[in-house]
Amino acid sequence: MKIFRAILFIISIVLFVWLFLLIANDIDIARTKNDSLINSEILKTENFTNIEKLKEFTKSKILIIKNIRYLRSDEAYEKIYLIIVLFLIQIFLYFTNFKSKKTE
Repeated sequence: MKIFRAILFIISIVLFVWLFLLIANDIDIARTKNDSLINSEILKTENFTNIEKLKEFTKSKILIIKNIRYLRSDEAYEKIYLIIVLFLIQIFLYFTNFKSKKTE
C-alpha cells in the first residue's frame, strides 16, 4: 500500500506541475507588445475607406475571436478534468493515511 500511495503522490505532483505550466502559459507577460498589436488593428479599421472591405475585415476578426473562445473553452475543460483527478487523488491519499494512523 505504501508503494501505491507513493506512486499516486508522484503522479499528483506531476499533474500539479503540468497544471501550473498550463496556467502560466496564459499569463500576459508582454502586455505592451499586445497593446501595440491592438492599437495597430484599430488603426487599420480607422483607415478603411471602402465599407465592404471594412465588413470583411471585421468578420474575419470576429471569426478569430470565436475560434480563440472555443480553444480556451477546450483548454478549460482539460484543466477542470485535471483538477478533479488531483482532488480525487488527494482525497484518497488523505483517507488512506488517516486509516493507517488509526491502525498503528
